[in-house]
Amino acid sequence: MPTRPQHCTGTLTCGRPRSGSLRNPHYPGGRLYRTGDLGCWHADGTIDFLGRIDRQVKIRGFRIELDEVEAALRRHPAVADAVVQTYGEAATRRLVSFIVTDSPGRANDVARFVATQLPPYMVPAMIVPLTSFPLTANGKVDRARLTLPAPPAVKDVTDRGCDLA
Repeated sequence: MPTRPQHCTGTLTCGRPRSGSLRNPHYPGGRLYRTGDLGCWHADGTIDFLGRIDRQVKIRGFRIELDEVEAALRRHPAVADAVVQTYGEAATRRLVSFIVTDSPGRANDVARFVATQLPPYMVPAMIVPLTSFPLTANGKVDRARLTLPAPPAVKDVTDRGCDLA
């Protein structure tokens, strides 16, 4: 008997014993471990993975806590605040950090600093300096409005009237 109705979002669990585990209602004496994943159990027995409860992501096989990367960025004296998000899918997924700073020209300094604070797989691929974060009506950071800057325009060499042979 399920502990939550089918088609409802809930936390996923597995049967590994560990501290902080829960009593398994399906097997007397059994324990369940909270995985930190959200899922939806369907009548046909399939489970849809809906994301994470925390802000943990997986990039190139490494599990990364985004809050830990943000904390490292905030330790730099030129950074007033930081938000880290992921962009891309699967193989191209990467970390991008947005920092609030009054010195946008110091983004390279911040990148070098954070590289001394974190393992290489946790260092953001890009640091985007901003004067402030976009906020929701509730005053929280509007993460949906944090977008990557447009790539620099690349001029086509054929515009110069040159023949390329």
